[in-house]
Amino acid sequence: MTKVIEKCRKIHKERKKSIDYYPKHLLGPASLSWEAVEQQAFTRRKYLNYYNGQQ
Repeated sequence: MTKVIEKCRKIHKERKKSIDYYPKHLLGPASLSWEAVEQQAFTRRKYLNYYNGQQ
């Protein structure tokens, strides 16, 4: 079971690196650089994890 989870995590990590992983509307404006999108996703996850941990 853990092997399956590890495999999924690895695939997920690879997919996150590719630009197709993100919705096009996030990448639409030229002002939104790739780093900005990455940063947004990261902070959103961080806050979600934080708030979910609160309960």
